[in-house]
Amino acid sequence: MAARTVSVTIRTYARQSRMRAAPVNPVLQLVLAENRGDCMSLGLFAHHVSSLSGCPDGPELREEVIGQLLTALKTGLISVGDMIGTNHFPWPDTPAQIIAWIEAVWPDDTLPSSFEKLQNICWLTNTPAGDQAAGVSPELPAQELASKDEVPA
Repeated sequence: MAARTVSVTIRTYARQSRMRAAPVNPVLQLVLAENRGDCMSLGLFAHHVSSLSGCPDGPELREEVIGQLLTALKTGLISVGDMIGTNHFPWPDTPAQIIAWIEAVWPDDTLPSSFEKLQNICWLTNTPAGDQAAGVSPELPAQELASKDEVPA
């Protein structure tokens, strides 16, 4: 019985390792690096996507933010939920349900640059796979993201 358990564990670990080896787009990789070991609001996530993607503010940036968030959710790199005190409580919903809810509560007149208006919609934290994917991208020159003290949470 024990040998079977070990065999299943090894296969599961190998499968997870292959999944984590998939390349992460450079913008998302740098946002994950900024979020390593911490949580960030949707507003801060939007700020980082804005500053790293070069996408102009408006509907295009909103689509970029939602797209990056959906990619991170579908690939298991982040968890979306609520913050209570210093604890993150992930939502149990599917990525599609989470994105639908965010789009529903994100006011149409709120541009992604209105970071403070997006602050309390949801909070994001990296999963272990997200922390592993968070590294300096070889495709981009070394970049320093703005300090969390300098941008809205």
